[in-house]
Amino acid sequence: MSARLARPAPLTTIVNGLRRDWLSLALYAAATVVMTYPVAAHLNDGWLAYRDIDTYMKLWDQWWLGKTIAAGGPFSFTIDLFHPIGLDLTYHSICWTVTALMVGLRPLLGGYGAYNATILVGV
Repeated sequence: MSARLARPAPLTTIVNGLRRDWLSLALYAAATVVMTYPVAAHLNDGWLAYRDIDTYMKLWDQWWLGKTIAAGGPFSFTIDLFHPIGLDLTYHSICWTVTALMVGLRPLLGGYGAYNATILVGV
């Protein structure tokens, strides 16, 4: 009979990986902050929103998804646009993963802070 090797626990694997790669991760984080300056310095204000009007659409997406999750409404329709008829959001350019991350960060960082943090994470 062959002996089976025991797999390390997932948490142990993550900790070992972080212990091994901490310098690379720290340098990458520092490079991200430097290359996206001044976003990190203005994390909780609308500095980026004033320069890029698409930001307001992403902030609306963040607000709308949080409202829809809380109310239990459909993800492909909103009455908040073109009221009282509503609008089908099937072809709306929403990035679900980024918006879900923003909704999760919003209680901690606020609307602008959550948006700016996702910009930094995305880089």
